[in-house]
Amino acid sequence: MNCQNCGTVNEDNCKFCASCGQPLTPQTESRGQHQNNNQNGSSYQSNGHNPGAQSYGHGAQPSQQDIEKNKVFAIIAYFVFFVPLIAAKDSPYARYHANQGLTLLIFYVGAAIVHGFLFSIIFSTFLWSLFSIITLIFSLIYLGLLIIGIMGIINAVNGKCAPIPLIGRLLNIIK
Repeated sequence: MNCQNCGTVNEDNCKFCASCGQPLTPQTESRGQHQNNNQNGSSYQSNGHNPGAQSYGHGAQPSQQDIEKNKVFAIIAYFVFFVPLIAAKDSPYARYHANQGLTLLIFYVGAAIVHGFLFSIIFSTFLWSLFSIITLIFSLIYLGLLIIGIMGIINAVNGKCAPIPLIGRLLNIIK
């Protein structure tokens, strides 16, 4: 089914859009959706909009009760991703945000490793002029990751299962 908000194609059993996190309602036509009948009477639907959208959570969709009950764990996931996996292990909502928190942590650690590697090269080769440039670049990277994390927390507070910007769809480790 297609999302009425953004037009993303979602699986028929989804309750929330995989792209924007809005609740889905059954519909026959939506914005950007085209339904074409071929000669044998079967039909296919396409919207030209994110055709390979990931299915949220690889399993059960969160109910409104699940969202309200596990909202705190979803928020905590952006600080310590494994807490929801222990405290709310059966909650699709908490697991989704735990995956988003883990993705964010992986990018923080990756940036820190690259940052440390570049600093070791600067100090070993005495390229002191690059010190301030690399410091500025990585300060902006860390600030960007902080903003992305805050956006994830806002999604969790608002009861949305929307991926965090730029990196939220790249890794799906927790299933």
